[in-house]
Amino acid sequence: MEEISIPEYLDTPPQVLFLELDDVAPVLMGMIIGAIAKYALQNVLAFIGGIVLGVVLSYSYIRFKRNRLPGTLHHMLYYYTGVMPLNMKFNNGFIQRTDE
Repeated sequence: MEEISIPEYLDTPPQVLFLELDDVAPVLMGMIIGAIAKYALQNVLAFIGGIVLGVVLSYSYIRFKRNRLPGTLHHMLYYYTGVMPLNMKFNNGFIQRTDE
């Protein structure tokens, strides 16, 4: 029989080098915004500023994510925007606890 490799954590996001993909996303978005600003403003400092902004946002996001419980950001997005459903069983997540 052939041996099958099963990852330690099945629900972890894909890795980019030693970081998770969602940790690298702000840097990539900063590069894209910087490239658009560079061509719009005809200044290379806009691209460098976009990269720096992306790195700062990524660092802040990593610190936020590492110091909270898993799923905190998903719950916050749902609570403040209501865009992403939390699960299929509880449709109205905006109901808060009431004292009866």
